Amino acid sequence: MKILIPVLTFHNTGGSRVLSKLANELVLLGNDVEFLCPDGSAIPYFPTIAKISWIDKNGDLFQNNTHVGAGDKFFSIQKKLSRALAKIPLASYDAIFANHSLTIKSI
Repeated sequence: MKILIPVLTFHNTGGSRVLSKLANELVLLGNDVEFLCPDGSAIPYFPTIAKISWIDKNGDLFQNNTHVGAGDKFFSIQKKLSRALAKIPLASYDAIFANHSLTIKSI
């Protein structure tokens, strides 16, 4: 199966850990799993073997993020994800995980 997991960011929170572990297990079961994340996010705190596609301000996808950790405002993240999802042929995925992976982050 080809699975897409759009995320707002990769943090050191429980939601990100769960998604990374889920993606890893799905890959190990033979699935093609891809994260879709805005380019202002940090790299995944919890390692993943899933593919990561980063999104720039135009909603274009790329594999190597040179803006890692630059930070984004919420509306910028939302705009990037909306633009990217409008450009991606969603029918090419068997499943797209809707999630809300935000959890309390300890300082």
